[in-house]
Formats: sequence, structure tokens, C-alpha cells
Amino acid sequence: MITRSKLRDAVVSALLERIDSDGLMPGDTLPPEREIAAELGVSRTVVREGLAALEIQGVLELVAGRRPTVVHDFERAFASTLGHAVASDAGRLRELTEMRTIVEPAAADLAAQRATPTDIDAMRRSIDAMRSNLDRPEGFVDADIAFHEALLSAAGNGLLADMMRPSAALLALSRRRSSGVRRPPADALSEHEMIFDAIGRGDRRAARAACAQHLDATLLDLEASNHETWPS
Repeated sequence: MITRSKLRDAVVSALLERIDSDGLMPGDTLPPEREIAAELGVSRTVVREGLAALEIQGVLELVAGRRPTVVHDFERAFASTLGHAVASDAGRLRELTEMRTIVEPAAADLAAQRATPTDIDAMRRSIDAMRSNLDRPEGFVDADIAFHEALLSAAGNGLLADMMRPSAALLALSRRRSSGVRRPPADALSEHEMIFDAIGRGDRRAARAACAQHLDATLLDLEASNHETWPS
């Protein structure tokens, strides 16, 4: 059965491909919502959700009564290219997760050295939100993403944070892909708590190891999901 979230992802992928193939520049517009729906054979509600997702990613600007407008942003360009590849290819989604296993443990190491009280508070709030959403998958995923964004900020490297931030929406996609087979949320919460505790006490080695362990488990979740649910 094709779920609404999968239809939304398909709309996002199709619109990103159109922006790329048509060479649309900042200020250019897409067709009206009703035309997109007719062209893709989906409901206007699904198109609306896809457009909203692209607005969150910084790809489009949505104003009532106007066509969706392409906006200019470095993160938008990065997210657009990466987003299209990842949304349309399970292998690319795996590559995104592999990229995170390389980058984020190093970021956790830096965070253990550089995290400010504000950074620690942001990570703590994310942990608390994960704990309060153990039985609400969407809320749990949102808090999970917020934690990783806070970790990247805590690394104290602006370029690193800017490069990795666009992957947040794609991280949500990977979470949805693996939601049917991933380990219990309580286990993922425990992994995040280990990362947080290590950063909080300034233990670089433990922070790196805990982050690597968590991302290795995430990769296994994704591989299991692809094996079980992704069409060949």
C-alpha cells in the first residue's frame, strides 16, 4: 500500500527534479498547485504537503495567492541536489547515513571540547522531548533531529553545521523509511543519552564512541528497512 507520506516524498522528488531539469533560478515559479496535482496524478492535499516540505527545506517560498517561488540559498542548493538523489534512491539514503557515521562522531568529539551551556541546554531539551514522545513516532523523530542539529552546533564549527544542516529533512526521510523495523525508541533514547552525558562531562573519546555506536545502529535499521520495504 502506498502511504500518504510516500506520495508526499514522490511529489518532493518530482518537484526537485523539475527545478533542476528546467534550470529554474531564484525568483522563478512552479505551476499552480492544481496543475502540479493533475500532472503528477495525486491530490492537491498531497501536493500541498510536498510544497510545504520544500518550503521547510528552503527550496521554495509559499505565499497565498501566488505560485510557488524558487528562492536562493546555499543550503537550498545543497538540499535540493542531495534531497532529490536521496528521496528517489534507497542506495543514496544509505550513503547519506554512511556520511553521517563519518562526520558526526568527529562533531561529537568537538562538542565535548567546545559545547557552551546554551548548547548543553539545547541537547537536554531534545533529550527531554524524546523521552516525552516515546509513544509518538512523529514527535520522537522531530526531537531526534533537533538533538543532532544541537550536537552539530555544539561542535563550534559554523561551516560544518551549515554543510550538515540541510540533511535534517533527509534524516526525517530515513527515519520514516526505517520506522517499521527499527529498534524500540527507548533504545535510541538511551543511545542519545550516552552521547549527551559524554559531551556534558567533556569526555571526547566517549562522545565519539557513543555517537559512532548510535549511527552504526541507525545504519542497520535503515538496511533492514530497505531489505523489507523498498521495491527492487
